[in-house]
Amino acid sequence: MIVQGDLTGSYYSILMLGVIVIIMLRIRHMLLDIHRTRLGLLRFLTCHGKERWGPGARVKEWQRNAIRHLIAQRDTLDNDIWLMKNRRNNLEELKKEEQKKRSELELSEINARTLDDTEKSLFIKFEITLNKAKIEDLRNRIQQKDTSIHSMEQARDRAKKCLTSYSKGENPRLPVIRYIRGLFIDLR
Repeated sequence: MIVQGDLTGSYYSILMLGVIVIIMLRIRHMLLDIHRTRLGLLRFLTCHGKERWGPGARVKEWQRNAIRHLIAQRDTLDNDIWLMKNRRNNLEELKKEEQKKRSELELSEINARTLDDTEKSLFIKFEITLNKAKIEDLRNRIQQKDTSIHSMEQARDRAKKCLTSYSKGENPRLPVIRYIRGLFIDLR
């Protein structure tokens, strides 16, 4: 039979072992940074939160390449967003046309019912259901375009933030979660 006191003692020992391992990883990380700076290496943080070390000339080259890459990425994202918005607007116009067609079909169906033309009324009801399905499909496609436009705009904003930090000569900030993990675990 297991005694309750023995379990709590093992939990504390496992917890203390975990804390000791985390502290050792943090000390190792700090010692590696000190060693690299003694060798004359500089730190370069990429926009993706990765850390690279190299000589000063290489770091400047990495920054120039990162700036070129971010400018190209920003320009292509601007073009893609513009194209996507045009496609979305075209779909919106198609949806409005289909809605107008649906209202005309509903009026003609009402007229067919008043004239007691059941065959024509059934055919128009079939056309209305097809039209409803087409409008729903267009609505779904517009929603997909909206979500992709939103994600592309977020990517463009991230590229602009990184570009401004690189052009100022600074390193971009790491995302907070990765920065906190990087304090204890070497993410290189």
